[in-house]
Amino acid sequence: MMTSATTILALLPVLQSTGRGADVIVPTAISTFGGMLLAIVTIFVVPVLYCSVEEFKATFAKIRNNKHRT
Repeated sequence: MMTSATTILALLPVLQSTGRGADVIVPTAISTFGGMLLAIVTIFVVPVLYCSVEEFKATFAKIRNNKHRT
C-alpha cells in the first residue's frame, strides 16, 4: 500500500506537466496512475467483500438451523 501511495503521489507532477516530452510521458503516467489507484482500491474492497460474504453465510446458516429445530 505504501508503494502504491508513493507512486501515485510521485506521478501527480508528471500528470500536470506540459513541457517538452510531455506528449510521450503523460499517457504512460496515466496508465501507471490508474494501475496504482486500482491496486489501492483492491486492497480495501476485497477484504470488505470477503467479510460481507462470510457474514451472509453465517446469518443464513443461523436462520436455517433455527428452522430445523422447530
